[in-house]
Amino acid sequence: MEVGLGSAGTMNLDGMGSSLTVNNPNPAQLPTVGGYNGIGKLTIRNKANATIDDELLISASGISSNSTGTVNVQSGATLNADDIRIIAENGAGTGTLNIDGAGSVLTQNGASVLDIGQAGANGLAFLNLINGGTLNAGTGNVTVNNHGTINLNGGTLNATTIDHTHGGAFNFNSGTLHVDTFTGFLDQLGGVLAPGNSPGITEVTAGYSNNSGTLEIEMDGLTAGTHFDQLQVSGNAHFDAGSVLKVVFPNAFTYTPGDSMIILEADSLTGAFSQVDIATNPGAALGVVYGATTVTLLAGLPGDLNNDGFVGIADLNIVLGNWNNDVAPGVWLNGDPSGDGFIGIADLNVVLGNWNTGTPPGIGTNIPEPVSAILMGLGLLGISQKRTPVG
Repeated sequence: MEVGLGSAGTMNLDGMGSSLTVNNPNPAQLPTVGGYNGIGKLTIRNKANATIDDELLISASGISSNSTGTVNVQSGATLNADDIRIIAENGAGTGTLNIDGAGSVLTQNGASVLDIGQAGANGLAFLNLINGGTLNAGTGNVTVNNHGTINLNGGTLNATTIDHTHGGAFNFNSGTLHVDTFTGFLDQLGGVLAPGNSPGITEVTAGYSNNSGTLEIEMDGLTAGTHFDQLQVSGNAHFDAGSVLKVVFPNAFTYTPGDSMIILEADSLTGAFSQVDIATNPGAALGVVYGATTVTLLAGLPGDLNNDGFVGIADLNIVLGNWNNDVAPGVWLNGDPSGDGFIGIADLNVVLGNWNTGTPPGIGTNIPEPVSAILMGLGLLGISQKRTPVG
C-alpha cells in the first residue's frame, strides 16, 4: 500500500462495513503514506475498519518543503497495525497521526513499537489524541524522538512504556494516560493519570509535576499494583494549585480502620493536592497522610481524628484547636474529616455525628455527651465560624 509516495495521493475508507486489510507481500516496500516529496493522506472514518499486518510508515521525506504524510482515524473508526513510524526527514515536512473522536481506536499488535520523529531528522512528527480517540499501544516502546510531539488532548493513551528522553515533546493537557513506565520527566498540565490498568503501578523515572491534573487511584484491597494503584517517582513529585486526587472503589472493597496504603512514593515530595475526592467506603473513612517521600491513604473511623479507635473529646479538641484554619484537603488527621480543606462547622458535624463510635481508649473514661462537650469547648475558646477564602 502506497498513498502519496512521490506524488499527491488520498485514500478514504468511509462508513460502517467499509474495510481494508493490508498483508504486505514485499518486505522491501513497507505500507507508506507520504514520502519521497509526496503528499499522502489516509483517512479511516465513520466506523470503517482497517488492518495493516506490517510496519506502517507515515512519512514526509525528500527535499520538497511541503512533503507530508497524514493518517486520520476518525468518527468511530478502528485501525489495527503492527509497528508505526511517523517521520519527517526534511526541515519543512510533517508526518501526522490523528486519532479523533469517541470510539475511534488504534490498536497495535503484540510487542509493536511506535516512533514519533526520528533521530537525525529535522522535520516535524505528531501524534494527536483528541476528542475521545484511543490509542492502545503495543508492549514495545512508544518513543518521542527529536522534533516529535505527542499531544494528549481529550483522548486516551494506553501504553506499557513511553520514552521521553530524546528531546521530543509530551503535552499532557487533557484526556487519560495509562502507562506502566514513563521514562523521563512527566509534566501533567491537565487530564487524568490513572496508574497501570485496573489497578497497577506507574513508574516515572525523572520527576513528576501535577499542575492542574487529576491523579486517579483505584482501591480494591491492600497490595500495591495488585489491589490498588500506586505512582512511583524517581526524583521529585510536585503538586501545584489545581491538582486533584480522586480515589474510587470499583468493587466496593471494605477497608478496616488501621489499614494503610501508600499510593505515591518519590525521592522527595513538594506541594499538596488542592482538591481531594474520595468516594465513600462501606468500612472506613480514608484520609490523606503526607510524608517526606510518600502519600498514604489511612483508613479510620469517621470523626476519629487522632486515630485512636474512638470518637470523643480528643477528636473534638483537634477540631476546636484548629478552628477556622485552612489545611491541605483530605487530611482528616489535621482536624478536617469533611475533607474540604477548611476546619469549621462541617468538621464539627462529622465528629458529633459519630460521637462515642468505637472503643474508648481507657476503661472508666468519663465521656461527656456531645452537646455538653461542644458548649464547653466553644465557651473556653470564644470562637466563631469565619471562612477564609483560599486563593
